[in-house]
Amino acid sequence: MVQTEVDELNAAIAAQQDGGPFATAIKRNKRALLIADLSKLAHYVQDNCGGDPASILNAGFTVGAITRASPPLDKPVIVGIDFGNSRELIVRVNRVPRGRMVEHCG
Repeated sequence: MVQTEVDELNAAIAAQQDGGPFATAIKRNKRALLIADLSKLAHYVQDNCGGDPASILNAGFTVGAITRASPPLDKPVIVGIDFGNSRELIVRVNRVPRGRMVEHCG
């Protein structure tokens, strides 16, 4: 089943080189189907191997790397507080290195 989908995707990739938008759409569809089936297969193997890395490797899959948690971020420091409109305070804080998000309360 998976090998057939791989072969169909390879054929669609070759056809897309000479084809137009229709051939590209077919290739994208074949790729999406293959990714979905591989994902289902990987979940099946993971569920039935009980998390045992040796069993997962014997099934022909690789074991994903364990990502390590990044160190905690520095705490933001309030630089200043300004009075905005009535019932509004504007708080300015310093940038936090590696910070990715600002949450506005209001």
